Amino acid sequence: MYSTIKVRPWPMKLAATCGLVSLWLAPAYAAVVDYSSGVLALSPTHYYELNETTKGVVIDRGISPFAAAHEGNFPPGEVGAPGVLLPGFGDDNRALRSNNAGGVNLGPGTSFATDSMSIAMWFLAPGGVNVGDRLFTNNVERLAGGTEDSFQITLPNSSSPWGIVFAVGQEADMQLAIPTNIMPVQDNRWHHLVVARAGDDVSSMRVVIDGNDFTGNLVPTDATWGTTGSNAHLGMRADEGGSDHNHNGSIDDTAIWLNRALTVEEAQGLYAAAQIPEPAAVSLLALGALVMVRRRRE
Repeated sequence: MYSTIKVRPWPMKLAATCGLVSLWLAPAYAAVVDYSSGVLALSPTHYYELNETTKGVVIDRGISPFAAAHEGNFPPGEVGAPGVLLPGFGDDNRALRSNNAGGVNLGPGTSFATDSMSIAMWFLAPGGVNVGDRLFTNNVERLAGGTEDSFQITLPNSSSPWGIVFAVGQEADMQLAIPTNIMPVQDNRWHHLVVARAGDDVSSMRVVIDGNDFTGNLVPTDATWGTTGSNAHLGMRADEGGSDHNHNGSIDDTAIWLNRALTVEEAQGLYAAAQIPEPAAVSLLALGALVMVRRRRE
């Protein structure tokens, strides 16, 4: 049924040059030397690197830090689990392994709810979903006719044709998904996701996975994805993981922008930042790109 692929590809060589240089040269940005500096260059409202090695406070490096904390059961949840292994991360990069039991309580859901907002995160999903695992939810309820700023990212179970679902409300016409046969994300591999909520109309949503624009591949769902409580979470839906909606895999560097919908190019630039080699090589890359641009103009 969903056999037509309309992905806008972002070749890695081009991403490592154009995407990186666009971040590098923008006057308001600091030098981008790795993934975290790429995120910080875009001034996220909240940024959780999830590098903690003990359960407790979760550090927020965003411009408006908000107290967050681990929640649920550790073990079997794991703090300080192996994270993304790419050149843009250090060898000691750590992540949160939810393992159907642990997550992060971000705080009141309404503090993570705006008409336009964006989330960038890394996730690893092995499958085996019970009902609908939450990667993120602000637990803001929005029903038919409502204008509340609901937002959640869900991994459905294998009985559905969708691999991942994005919702701006609890009605079926407020949700879009990427079919598994278009982009399988529950494959026990790390994936980079950027999803932008650009208003109440779900058709305005933008989704970029692993540097590729899948916005044109989003399809309606016939399911509804509910809320529990009033707090926002990473890796679960209910406080302390008290529901069957806990993530079965891992989550790494997660950033949230409130009142801002990232562009496809910004999302692709973030993915490119994860591929950046050592800082010295990055400087040469940027210099080489500038030389190429100058020669083309001459």
